[in-house]
Amino acid sequence: QIPKRIIEENSLTVLKNNETIRNILYQDKRLTITIFPKLFSKKVIDKIRFNKSLSYSEDLVFLIEAMLNSKKIVINSELLYFYVQRKGSAINSEFSHKRMDSLKAAQSILEMSKNNKTLIPEKATESFVFTTAISLLLVDSIDKDEFRPEYNECRDVIKKYNKKVLFDNNSRNIVRLYALISIFSIDLLLAFYKTKFLIASKIRTFAKGHL
Repeated sequence: QIPKRIIEENSLTVLKNNETIRNILYQDKRLTITIFPKLFSKKVIDKIRFNKSLSYSEDLVFLIEAMLNSKKIVINSELLYFYVQRKGSAINSEFSHKRMDSLKAAQSILEMSKNNKTLIPEKATESFVFTTAISLLLVDSIDKDEFRPEYNECRDVIKKYNKKVLFDNNSRNIVRLYALISIFSIDLLLAFYKTKFLIASKIRTFAKGHL
């Protein structure tokens, strides 16, 4: 048990495993789905292995399984890890079919939630699956002519969960807005995102020029 004094002095937050899983799936900014900034007890991960069939988000599945084996998770808000982005890395490469593994990983967690509803909230998992499909469609910019099956799969997932996400008060407001727009039209959603991205880029450029 971590003494209260240490928690207060180092800005540590202690959460139960179900709280942490919920926050990860709802994409709390204090938490990430990556493995590198985390420390695990050996007994927690001793029997867990990475899914080698996944090229993307294999760390997410590993992380959720580790959380299921944990009782408490400690979050430290202090900056202790520097992440270097490099060109050509998996996360910074152009879209390919392998990128769909991130959606496959999200859907596998949704399957896990059916047997662990207390620890893995189904609504949170559905929101995460929806957000993953949105990210692939918008951020990774799937070319629907070159990658028609992948585009259609993301579109179908978005349509499947958009109403559930819209009425989920725990989902982030921007995610619920995407859900609302997608109910009317996927093309409208794409146009909205491109406009939002363009405006944000111009604001950043303007801000840099006036610092």
